Amino acid sequence: MYDRFTDRARKVMQLAHAEAQRLNHEYVGTEHVLLGLITEGTGVATNVFNNLGIELPMVHDEIVTICPPALDPVILGKLPQTPRCKQALVYAVEESGRLGNHFVDSEHLLLGVLRTGDSVGAQVLMAFGGGLEAVWREIHKVLGAECETPINPFPQPFKGDSAETMKLLAEGAGGIPIELCIALPAVLAIVEEFDNQIRLIWEQIEEAIATEEREAAADLQELKDKLGRLRDDFIRQ
Repeated sequence: MYDRFTDRARKVMQLAHAEAQRLNHEYVGTEHVLLGLITEGTGVATNVFNNLGIELPMVHDEIVTICPPALDPVILGKLPQTPRCKQALVYAVEESGRLGNHFVDSEHLLLGVLRTGDSVGAQVLMAFGGGLEAVWREIHKVLGAECETPINPFPQPFKGDSAETMKLLAEGAGGIPIELCIALPAVLAIVEEFDNQIRLIWEQIEEAIATEEREAAADLQELKDKLGRLRDDFIRQ
């Protein structure tokens, strides 16, 4: 994936790592990527920040309020990325494709962070008027491209019975063709719930690996793969 990153995007990730270390955080999250994007100071993302009036000091202060610096300094070395951060990078690659690019630059990383929805980085951006649609439109203005509304940027959280949701997923939503129900909020909620379950398992896998519980990590990985296949089968119907 990183082979598609421009020099600027790579620098953003280096700055994100440096920001995490400076705050004595033991991980690199979307909030650090956001700080890296603003600190880097060039490219489309910077133009978007300037147009929306988003400045480094106010973003930094908000992030420090939400995620205060740890008292103990972290051990020097490569810090692990959080599941949300990893997902943001995957989204960045997707956004690159949607914009017809063969590379990942700062604008794609910015959209990737926002698409994580409930991450610290996305929440901070939205608090300062940097919602997904606003950022999308600014990016298109800067690039001189025709503006489109992003597809389903933030599905509404599902508030129903999680067990029942997973049962529906396993049964393929009762065999209802996706073409007939894609507009229904329930379908989007099911997919969102599935994503939430997979994300939680990812976090459990990382915890198991960190504590060297290899057998538990392998079992969790198998479960995650099964849920991923069920989700994909559901979407294809």
